Amino acid sequence: MNSKLSTGQKCHNRSDHNDKSTQKKRSKLLKETKITDINCDCLEKIFEYLAIGDLLNVDDSNKWLKLAAAIVFGRKFGHKNVKITDIYPKYGALSERDGTIVVGGLKTCLQFLRCFGESVKKLDVSFVDSTKKHHSHVDEYINDYCADSLGQLRVYGRLTSLMKDISKPFSAVESLCFEECVLGSKLTQFNVWFPRLRHLVLFTNCLNPTSIQVSFPYLEHLATEINHGRSTDIGTENLKMALGGNPQLRSLYIRVDTAEKFVFDDFIEVICQNPFIDNLQTHWYYTHTFHNSDVLCRIAKALPSLTELHFTGLVFKNVEIARFLDQHKSLKKFSFVLSMGYAYKFLQSVLGNIWNVSRDRNNLITLQR
Repeated sequence: MNSKLSTGQKCHNRSDHNDKSTQKKRSKLLKETKITDINCDCLEKIFEYLAIGDLLNVDDSNKWLKLAAAIVFGRKFGHKNVKITDIYPKYGALSERDGTIVVGGLKTCLQFLRCFGESVKKLDVSFVDSTKKHHSHVDEYINDYCADSLGQLRVYGRLTSLMKDISKPFSAVESLCFEECVLGSKLTQFNVWFPRLRHLVLFTNCLNPTSIQVSFPYLEHLATEINHGRSTDIGTENLKMALGGNPQLRSLYIRVDTAEKFVFDDFIEVICQNPFIDNLQTHWYYTHTFHNSDVLCRIAKALPSLTELHFTGLVFKNVEIARFLDQHKSLKKFSFVLSMGYAYKFLQSVLGNIWNVSRDRNNLITLQR
């Protein structure tokens, strides 16, 4: 009996010794293990819990960690819109607000583009402080790190030559918008640097107007303006050549913002260069230069394929609307503003059987079949 107990006690002691030995080995292993010894799959699981600012710092700290951090960023944030600005936003240099990643300040912008630029698909760049001297660094980083990933690019407020030293084409960009920018001479070769372009928006820019005369194989939508007498005027002749040279264009937005004489005949000459346009939006800031009695009917004649028309800045009467709809049977959606004194309810009663009629707080009427 004593012999058996003694043997059991020996086994128990031996087991305790083995457990302590195992614990010592495990403790030693943990002390000697570095985060860079962890495989990439495990690192990804860990980094999933990091805020975007911490993820950026991890990515920028080590080449091995960068791989896992970049994968996590692409999975969690790659589909989100990224807005970078040259000033610090009130929520900090890097934050996520309403589904948009906001990056502020030159240092953080450059760090973000260097680390995560290859995963960014939608980029909005806003230059608020025109006195900044290092905007060209942002250009270089966007071109170096985002050229292959971006599908959408918008730049606002750049008052010095934008991307004057561009060297890599943005091979995946389909939507491009420049507003209130001075564009570098190389950049304005849009069909060279943006070969997949489908949507092009140009408002109040200083650029070479002939840059839109060229053919864009995939261009579907063009938005621009006519503002005679200003340095940002793209020119009616250039616009006519752009429409005539891109018969595949289907959607057009033209903003007319000029104090100089611009008659409606000029506008008709522009849009009739492409009779295949089926969606026309136009806004006029100066409407005193022509009579609007036959405006709509002339648009219908110039664009026989038109299915949607949105016309603001000029007001119409009930009789003009009725005549236009009678002559243009293919139209499916139409937005306009009624003249003061012309009853919305009357229009609704006349068209209610064929059209859904609605009105917003600015008296914009929308008809939809």
